[in-house]
Amino acid sequence: MLEIYQDFVQIFDNQKCAMREYFLEKIQFLISRPETIQLLKKQKVLALPEQGSKIQEKMRFSVYKKTQANELKIQQELQNNEVNQTHNMNQLLQEYDKVQQNIEKQITESLNFQDELLEKRKMTRRMKTQVMIKSISSGNIAQQKQQDEDNDDSLILKMQNESAQRIDQIDFVLNEVDQ
Repeated sequence: MLEIYQDFVQIFDNQKCAMREYFLEKIQFLISRPETIQLLKKQKVLALPEQGSKIQEKMRFSVYKKTQANELKIQQELQNNEVNQTHNMNQLLQEYDKVQQNIEKQITESLNFQDELLEKRKMTRRMKTQVMIKSISSGNIAQQKQQDEDNDDSLILKMQNESAQRIDQIDFVLNEVDQ
């Protein structure tokens, strides 16, 4: 009965299914029974380790050696899979770090550019107020307003062109990173 259960465990070992666990429990139950232990002693299966090694040497192509070979093969496959998985995981982490750094760099550049735009707008407002003060004092308000509007329009167009170029550069770099 133990041999039958052992064969089932070997069959279901590679599949890692619940049936394997079921048969392992059955084997443990049978081995834990006193009658089974006495029966195994009578059959001299539970011999001393020295006698067991002699028996194993005699049984050249026994089930025991086949299971040992299968276990070694499975262990080697597991070790190879672990090495491959850790190597792949390290590569993925490195790529992720590079992408993350590129994204952070692009974000900081974009924020810096926006800060520069805000500073330019503040400066133009200050300049407008100073010009307005001068123009009020000189009496050329209408002429000054027209010049300010022309200057504002040209400055806004210039800033929009610069921001569009920056955004295009950021999109290009992000597309390269994604590919």
